[in-house]
Amino acid sequence: MPFLSSQEYETSELETLLKELQSYAAHGDLDRLKNALETRWEPSEETDISWLDLNMMEIFYKIHGTIDSDKSIALQRVLNSAAKEGQVDVVKYLLDRGSCIITPPAIRYAFAMKRWDVLEVYLDRGWDINSPMEGGNTLPLINEMIKSRPHTKWCIDHGADPMAGNMFRNMEIPSQAAKKADPMVLQILKDGGADFTKSNALHNAATSDREGRVDVMAFLLDEAGVSINMREFEWDQDLFERYSPSRIGTALHYAARSGPLENVKFLVERGADLSMKDGEGRTAADFARERGFYEALPLLEIGGQKENDTTS
Repeated sequence: MPFLSSQEYETSELETLLKELQSYAAHGDLDRLKNALETRWEPSEETDISWLDLNMMEIFYKIHGTIDSDKSIALQRVLNSAAKEGQVDVVKYLLDRGSCIITPPAIRYAFAMKRWDVLEVYLDRGWDINSPMEGGNTLPLINEMIKSRPHTKWCIDHGADPMAGNMFRNMEIPSQAAKKADPMVLQILKDGGADFTKSNALHNAATSDREGRVDVMAFLLDEAGVSINMREFEWDQDLFERYSPSRIGTALHYAARSGPLENVKFLVERGADLSMKDGEGRTAADFARERGFYEALPLLEIGGQKENDTTS
């Protein structure tokens, strides 16, 4: 057996102890957790956790000083274990004593396992459900849960803003929902105050090849009052002017550029204007030709538009 220096031994001991703490937290053994923290973890003078394989989020905490010590970073894993298993008393203890903070992983573990009582603890202790999950130009938690009806409903019932957007205002919850959720989720958002006419929801649905987008587009047109010929960002004059030099077009432009044929067919059948041009003067048919989307051209090149194309 190789000889271990005192520092190497201490580090190995902390690594073993962290696993014990995680086990106590996961099983809700609060008494043993308290004892191990107070008599073994905290008295240890070892601060080097180089033995811990940090994930990207933990590296972020370390670089930006979000958490004040390496040992505290390690303890976040204990909170994550408790959150995942729904151990409310352990979660309260770790947060109230200042050992841990509420982080995106702790939130995601609770949501993934539908630990609603743990999430209530987070809210009671200052978590802002509308804060960007990763800071900067990211969206709040509801964006990550938008494919789940119960998760979306819980978010709305607990103060999530169904119109929340990112810092640059080029992404918002209604548009993200149209891209990846079903009509029942969109109805939950609408009931919670979402105004789909002030979003790029129809554009996002039109460009997505995810199953069920035709039903989503039908909901947006028939139930949410979205105009089929609204151009991207036209619902906000400042944003429209900011992005107008780029290829801002209608939902039909987006379907022709990158959506499946059924999306193009639906929009045409519902009366989308084939003659409308984007910010660079292109029609939906122009996009289809550029893409090589030849099966869509019979739908897009009709009447006067087709004649103009052949005589130019």
